[in-house]
Amino acid sequence: MKKFKSYRKLISYASMGVFMLVSILFFSSYIPMKRAQHTEEKLFSLAIDLYFEKEDTNEYPYDINCFVNTSNNNALIDGWGNALIYDRLDNGKEYLLLSKGKDGVLFTDDDISRNSKDTWR
Repeated sequence: MKKFKSYRKLISYASMGVFMLVSILFFSSYIPMKRAQHTEEKLFSLAIDLYFEKEDTNEYPYDINCFVNTSNNNALIDGWGNALIYDRLDNGKEYLLLSKGKDGVLFTDDDISRNSKDTWR
């Protein structure tokens, strides 16, 4: 009977260890995924604002700080804490929104971008 109890205890500890390992692996990939999703949602929201601004004024704004209000100071920050980059192109007919991504360096594979040619409907 003692062998059976020690065997059950060993199985219990092993299953708890496996559960902890799976949990750690899941959350280590979940958090970066959520940061990228948060950044894409923010770029999408800004693209909608830019679309309606162009509908009203027939051009994109010079600066996207006009979309920041005092209650939301992080409106122009991506999921990794980097400032979003906005560039007005072709005399206000087009724009480029860009996040530096996880590494914080421009023009690398992890950059997330949105431009005036992307459809959002």
